[in-house]
Amino acid sequence: MNTELKLLISEVKEAVQTSLLDEKNLWDSNRVAQYLGYSTPYFKRAIATLTGFPKPIIMPVRGNGGRERYEPKDIKQWAKRYQA
Repeated sequence: MNTELKLLISEVKEAVQTSLLDEKNLWDSNRVAQYLGYSTPYFKRAIATLTGFPKPIIMPVRGNGGRERYEPKDIKQWAKRYQA
């Protein structure tokens, strides 16, 4: 097998694995913004604050506050409500 084909197979394998994990893992604000096509600051300011937008899961961290995470299926269901 030539080097280019091996590289292509490796890249496809990595993309598939990443895609599968993406559906199983919770999304952070950066990933949600990316999925919706917005910058993270705009998402946090204008989208995440909308009435009816899925509430984040607050993952505990040592110290103050927590890390916001979202369930991918909730974000996708919310987005599909606005499909033209």
